[in-house]
Amino acid sequence: MIKELKKEHSVIIDILNKIKKLGIRSKEGKDLALSAKESILNHIKKEDKKIYHALRNAAKSNQKLEETLDLFKQMDAISNAAIDFFHSYTTKGRNQLTMGIEWLIETLTWRIQREEQFLFRMYENLN
Repeated sequence: MIKELKKEHSVIIDILNKIKKLGIRSKEGKDLALSAKESILNHIKKEDKKIYHALRNAAKSNQKLEETLDLFKQMDAISNAAIDFFHSYTTKGRNQLTMGIEWLIETLTWRIQREEQFLFRMYENLN
């Protein structure tokens, strides 16, 4: 599971960087964003459902794990913000799109780094 998620992380970062390079307002950038939307959202949902759910359940009986997870509460907000971005990006202006895609790249990169450094290890220790 973790290997699969890490592979998806690499693909997601590559796609987001290509969208940024092409420009979200360009036809190519829009097409790439549209084609990537479902895979990115499915990846986030998979992590939320499998990894985060398992960690939250385990934290109910593990105080240290619960304290660690409290430090990562913003992960839910990141999931929601990414979903909102993809659902509303076609209605945003040029400046909002540019800032939005830059924010999305930075935020998802940060989330991915934290997941791979900390949360995936905690998940593997559960199993």
